Amino acid sequence: MERQQRWEAAKAGYRAAQERWPQHSTAWFGLGNVYYANSDYRSAAKAYQQAIEHNEDFAAAWHNLAWSLLRQGKVEGELEAAQRSEHLAPEHPRYGSVSKTIRNAAEEADVL
Repeated sequence: MERQQRWEAAKAGYRAAQERWPQHSTAWFGLGNVYYANSDYRSAAKAYQQAIEHNEDFAAAWHNLAWSLLRQGKVEGELEAAQRSEHLAPEHPRYGSVSKTIRNAAEEADVL
């Protein structure tokens, strides 16, 4: 549903999965992605934080949390999340260098 940008259907599916398996981090992560895609960065951050609560080693969730916090202008949290993503997946092409990317984006947005 996400790939087809059918956001309401995707959100309903992730919510159903998250309600049935509340400890499953992937459902929270998917829900966060739907919120983020719809510019609801606050809800996205909350969903990513839930994903992380259930799986502290979820590099993608830390990465996406960093971006959702950046969109809200929450500098301290975004850099911490970016560093955690890098620590967990240092060789990943996106997650392994997200701190630099986040800093550049924050400077461009005049958030730092």
